[in-house]
Amino acid sequence: MQDRYAGDIGDFGKLALLKALAREGLSIGVNWYKTAPAEKEALNADGKFLIPERFAVCDPELAGKLNSISSSERRSIAALENANILPDAFYYSTQMAVENRREWHQEALNKLSNVDLVFLDPDNGLLVKSVGRKSAKSIKYVFPEEIFDYLNKNQSILLYQHRCRKKPALYFDERLQSLKAAARGKAWSIQAIAFPKGSIRDYFAISVNPDHDAKIRNAFESLAYGIWGDQGFCRLQPLPYVQCPSCGRDRLKPIVYGMPSAAALELEQNGHIVLGGCCIEEHSPNWQCSSCSCKF
Repeated sequence: MQDRYAGDIGDFGKLALLKALAREGLSIGVNWYKTAPAEKEALNADGKFLIPERFAVCDPELAGKLNSISSSERRSIAALENANILPDAFYYSTQMAVENRREWHQEALNKLSNVDLVFLDPDNGLLVKSVGRKSAKSIKYVFPEEIFDYLNKNQSILLYQHRCRKKPALYFDERLQSLKAAARGKAWSIQAIAFPKGSIRDYFAISVNPDHDAKIRNAFESLAYGIWGDQGFCRLQPLPYVQCPSCGRDRLKPIVYGMPSAAALELEQNGHIVLGGCCIEEHSPNWQCSSCSCKF
């Protein structure tokens, strides 16, 4: 994360997600993975991904605060922290450098030691094979052992991941396997939610116990099945990756079986799920494609 990105459409989604997680009762820590822009990057302020007016309806108060920050000369990570968006959150905003990374990471662990969930916000996501650990680009990535160190302290993780240009099936398979390897058996579950506006931003949550798992799931669904999802701003991302066998697209609705509750009836009415009836058989389908209506 860099100061020049503060208040953009990416922050609109990530802070909405963190607010939803906090509403579920999870205490939140934020490690911004703050970096300084490279020399060429520093020449340009970031104005490509400001919040379009049509999306402000999702959270007008949040949009107003972020638009004020992004248009200000005080545009910075510190301005985000001071905007009282997450009143009870703990932040770690020390700038990282290649040469002091180990000490920087230990300081972050200590600063964020008393929260349930830590949000890791690197520029790019989890370290990839093409980037060396001592490379100048490495500060844009989270190292696997850094994820493990939080999980090992019984803290769940939310990780920002920039969507690369690989085919989705390959991309999600690689990310899922990499996150499982990083967790070293500490992951109770891994969930994902995608924010496709501007550029596609994915958030992977690694929970360390069933309580955190349920609260994270509820937070993800509250956005995807609410006004954020209705506006096309975010969507749940099944893991492992699933795509329609008929048309190849991945805009899918889960098929829910059993006597429907009032909440399930509302979700079906709003187009978020498909009700499959009271009886489920061995080969009953789990998904319906939103594009071609194929059930599989």
